[in-house]
Order: sequence, then C-alpha cells, then structure tokens
Amino acid sequence: MSLPPIFTHIAYGVVLGGPGSWNLVGYSGAEQVRLPWFDETVPGHDFAAGAELQLDAEFGAEHGFTVSTVVDLSPAGWAPQTAAPPVPAGRLAVDEVERVRAGALAPRYALVLLETVVDCDDDPPPSMWITNGSQWDADLDQALNTLGLKVPGMGDWLWFRTM
Repeated sequence: MSLPPIFTHIAYGVVLGGPGSWNLVGYSGAEQVRLPWFDETVPGHDFAAGAELQLDAEFGAEHGFTVSTVVDLSPAGWAPQTAAPPVPAGRLAVDEVERVRAGALAPRYALVLLETVVDCDDDPPPSMWITNGSQWDADLDQALNTLGLKVPGMGDWLWFRTM
C-alpha cells in the first residue's frame, strides 16, 4: 500500500488550530468546537469540507479561499521576504517525512488566500512574494465572519504541508 504524497504550500492566511488545540477566540485550546455547520463531537464531521461549503454558499465556487488540513506548519513569524523558503516535501529526510506523517494524526486547519504548491513550482509566482495588503486581511475577516470564527491576530504568510 502506498502512502499519500506530501505537498508543501505557501499562502497568506490564518491558522485555525484543530481538535485539542484550537486557535479561536471564544474557545480554550481543548474545548470542542460546535457551530451550525460543524460539530466536533459528532464522529466523521469534516471541518475543512464543512467550511468550504459555507464559503461556497456565501461567495460562490470561485471565492479564492481554501480551508486546508495542515499536517506540518511553519514556525511563528515565518515570512517569505525574511526567512528561508520551506524545503520541498520531495527533499525531506526520512525522519522528517515520518514526523510530518505523524502530524496527520492530529490535523490542524488553516484558512488561506493565494495558495501555491512549492513542490510543483520551483519559483512561486511573483504575486506570492509581495507584501500583504489591507484588502487581504479584510477578505480573510469576511470569510472568518461567514464561518462564525474569530482568531487572535491578523492574517500572515505561512507555509504548511498537506497529505
């Protein structure tokens, strides 16, 4: 049985956290999230899929937001302008691959704009490297309001890995 591939992404967005470690205003880290469109206490509820449906209903299918299930995440304060780019998943050492795969057991979620897959493009498009504008933060805030979520802080650059 082959394991699913790992992909590395760069995006502008917010980390929402996940079960046992939510990064949401109004929820302690371990508190279970219950929203009209998602209930963490119900086995099988898919946070990312539910959030995408809510965003599609509000903004249409081409809204530009992605809710990603994150299995590895950049350190706080990472920025494409000042920090080393993430190592593409195909170049990770075996022990790093195992650590990333272990992260899939406790997924976290991120709401992002302007996502690019580093593993498919050697050089992300120039738009990925410009400084964020206030419109991006306003767009993220509107999407968070649609989902009924609030995060501490503003949007920021991040890289993350998915499977």
